[in-house]
Amino acid sequence: YLIAAHLAYDIPRARWLAGRPVLCRGLSAAVLTFECTGWLLLFAPRGEYLFAIGGLALHAGTLAFMRVNFLKYHGAVFLVFVAAPASRLLASIAGAS
Repeated sequence: YLIAAHLAYDIPRARWLAGRPVLCRGLSAAVLTFECTGWLLLFAPRGEYLFAIGGLALHAGTLAFMRVNFLKYHGAVFLVFVAAPASRLLASIAGAS
């Protein structure tokens, strides 16, 4: 996929990464771990910010190395991580009045 992205869009970063199989394996393992552990947020909701950062990093990497912009489709999903802090802030402002 990286070589195809490089050939289609002339992305030297993709060719550079494709030439490092150990790094590719490590990143692939990290992505697979991230994708398979999302359900753990049900039991450890404090990890929501770490999960959001991981998701943004995953999608930013896909954009940087393959020019696939998932953020325009999935970006609104990350607003769920803003809802709880925003509601607490609004509640504290309303309680202070």
